[in-house]
Amino acid sequence: MMEQVQNEIRIIRLPEVCHICGIARATLYKRVKNGVFISSISLGGQAVGWVESEVKIVLKALIRGDTEEQLKNLIIDLTNQRKDI
Repeated sequence: MMEQVQNEIRIIRLPEVCHICGIARATLYKRVKNGVFISSISLGGQAVGWVESEVKIVLKALIRGDTEEQLKNLIIDLTNQRKDI
């Protein structure tokens, strides 16, 4: 029997990420490129999505007013944590 995941992972697509964060697609991709927003993951083919919990963590950091350096460090930490999933 498979062990049930305690914290289910939900993948959200681009329109929902933009809606949650209140930003345009171009702004989202610019922030990803600059290292101040979490990158997407491949869903196969050309499809990509974002881990909802990661998006919410970054959004909370933006609300707190974290500096660009703090955001970049957060993104690095979140990206590294993906290896442990």
